[in-house]
Amino acid sequence: MIAHRELTAVDFRKVTVEGPFWGPKIDVVRNVSIPLQYAMLEETGLIDSLTPGWRPKNRWLPYYFAYETIYKWIEAASYSISSMPNRELSFAVERLVGLIGKAQQSDGYIPWSFDADDTLGARTTSEGLYCGGHLIEAAVAHLEATGEHTLLAVAEGYVRFLTGIFGTDSGKKRGYAFHPGIEKALVRLYGATGVREYANLAKYFVDERGQQPNYFDMEALERGVLPVHRWTGTHRYNQSDMPVREQSEVVGHAVMAMYLYSGMCDVSSVFDDEGLRSTLRLLWDNLTRRRMYITGGIGPASYNEGFTEDYDLPNATAYAETCASVGLVFWAHRMLQIECDRRYTDIMERALYNGVLAGISLDGAKFFYENPLTSLGNWERRIWFGCPCCPPNIARLVMSLGQYAYSQSETDAVVHLFVGGTATFLFGDESLVLRVDTPYPWEGRVAITVMTRVTSPFGIRIRIPGWCEEFTLELNGRAVGQPRLDRGYVRIERSWQIGDQIEVNFSMHSELVCARLEVLDNAGSVAIQRGPLIYCLEQADNHLPPGSSAPFEKASLDDRISLDRIVLPMHTKLESSFDPALLGGIVVVTGDGAYDSGNNDELYCPTRSRFKPFGITAVPYFAWNNRQRGEMRVWVRSI
Repeated sequence: MIAHRELTAVDFRKVTVEGPFWGPKIDVVRNVSIPLQYAMLEETGLIDSLTPGWRPKNRWLPYYFAYETIYKWIEAASYSISSMPNRELSFAVERLVGLIGKAQQSDGYIPWSFDADDTLGARTTSEGLYCGGHLIEAAVAHLEATGEHTLLAVAEGYVRFLTGIFGTDSGKKRGYAFHPGIEKALVRLYGATGVREYANLAKYFVDERGQQPNYFDMEALERGVLPVHRWTGTHRYNQSDMPVREQSEVVGHAVMAMYLYSGMCDVSSVFDDEGLRSTLRLLWDNLTRRRMYITGGIGPASYNEGFTEDYDLPNATAYAETCASVGLVFWAHRMLQIECDRRYTDIMERALYNGVLAGISLDGAKFFYENPLTSLGNWERRIWFGCPCCPPNIARLVMSLGQYAYSQSETDAVVHLFVGGTATFLFGDESLVLRVDTPYPWEGRVAITVMTRVTSPFGIRIRIPGWCEEFTLELNGRAVGQPRLDRGYVRIERSWQIGDQIEVNFSMHSELVCARLEVLDNAGSVAIQRGPLIYCLEQADNHLPPGSSAPFEKASLDDRISLDRIVLPMHTKLESSFDPALLGGIVVVTGDGAYDSGNNDELYCPTRSRFKPFGITAVPYFAWNNRQRGEMRVWVRSI
């Protein structure tokens, strides 16, 4: 347990994930996504490029920081092996571990791209640190899955190489990662080994970032190029324009920001740094109150894959990279361990169920890199990308889901997410097993059963989601009167017996929500939310009635038609029902809306009564684009 945190996440190996929602998703990632991603690593030549002396064929080159994909895949596969041993998957992992070990040079350096001969001068630049971070996380996951130190030894050798290059001592570079990520990895390595120097290096990287003169300017001059960032012309791109403790706005590349803030959380916990924590709270408020999509997507702009300004949240051009939502889950989870407050859990859940799950198809075989909130039918998931960072990122998050659902303190077991299965908590020499049964997120009923007896009294804390206006709480079939909320959690303490059961029922209904007036793209529009899920309209479910006006009858993918014309009255009553045959079994939301019959052929004409009744059907945003191509909208015009 790292000091200076209120909570410690339960080890994912102590959690089983079952149930009607997450059980099948875990199986799909394990049985489809992970094998498919390994096949793509082979097909694209990434695995072959690990071999010393490899040269590209047919002018093909992997993308520059390619090995991060391999490391993230090893991490995801290791999580899978931990929960369900698989001989073929283990063989693939060990093959990669062996190749990485052979690629390591005598001083500990590991090439982080195809440039094994360092013709690009990569050995001592800051850019390779990002891949090194993923190597470290893969090594710890591999250790946890297998008990073998093979890859861990490689990672530790690499970190020793880094300590000889970067730092404040004379002759060392005052550098840090171009793309953050190694900071949180080093703290994780410290947690696995107890070697304090690893945490010290993480702290150095955090503290040095943004100091003046800017390191990236100096590094550029050493390369003989102008000290201006290659893409955006500003160091805000990677959050290095000022020291991190002076920052109060989330800026730049969204994934870089999430990884940096995650590392800052970890460093603040190890070193009990309240200054860092204060900065993180400011950044959290700026993101979640001004710069986040309703889906938990972040980063609206494609030019920097990141942030622009407050309330700039366009729907059709939303970049909202899948990796950024994954990173938001990482950051929210860390904030939650520092201080148990549902404002972090609610955002973690929002990003997980919407921004992350939208990134993977229901069959686990295709992925989104970008996640728009409006589509004219021109968006489809793909098997792979030129920069395939998102597929293994989703896989490693889903396969380690258990650690995000539960935490504990010295006195409490804490339930954050409502995931079917079991979790084991350790209290001194005793272990407590809780079983969770729930149809969540389709229904709000969650039953928590004590499976083992612990002699000392302890508490069970359960989050009451912020979207829930009413709930009931029962202990062994009897209502718990006037339960008190502490930062969004209820707590019951007693001497628990085997078979004791808590049942909480969240009032879950569909509702229309609106955005702040400053979000101009959503002015006069509403979105549908039910529990933690954001819903959308798809063309597949919303056909125009026979006899509608000519523009509808001539509808095609090239016409901006039906979904743009659908409107929802603010007072409309929404109904929900479970459809086991649709999209693998989902709750569908329906309601009475209208469609705008238009102005015939005139560009402008006097206002007339032109709205016709129309029943709308909405499906969860995470499930869109799993049928035929067609339009999609999260935000719908309102009257």
